[in-house]
Amino acid sequence: MKDDIGINTILRYREHIWLGSHNGLIRFNPESKEFKTYLANPTYIDFYSSNVFRGLYVDQQDMLWAGMGFSWVPDKTKGGLYKYQPEKDNFIEYHHDPSIGCANEAKKFPNFLQEK
Repeated sequence: MKDDIGINTILRYREHIWLGSHNGLIRFNPESKEFKTYLANPTYIDFYSSNVFRGLYVDQQDMLWAGMGFSWVPDKTKGGLYKYQPEKDNFIEYHHDPSIGCANEAKKFPNFLQEK
């Protein structure tokens, strides 16, 4: 793992420790001492997002959410909200819909965040 990753947030979720960094989302298994890094998948050329993870949160249904990008950047396409699907080891993207005033499911990219 690189030394210059710039950790923004740390959260324990189930048996892993998750690190939101300037260089992707990192999952650490304390038992095996293994790291796995998730990055935006460049395959989806119609969608641009950063690999800067700013926040991690576990909701009341025990689901992990990751926020990425910069809130102060006017172009809000360079970030987003992602829900982890542990059974598939991937993420679903959500975006803000101004017509309903909340986040709704935008695109289901089964591998939007891919292992590095």
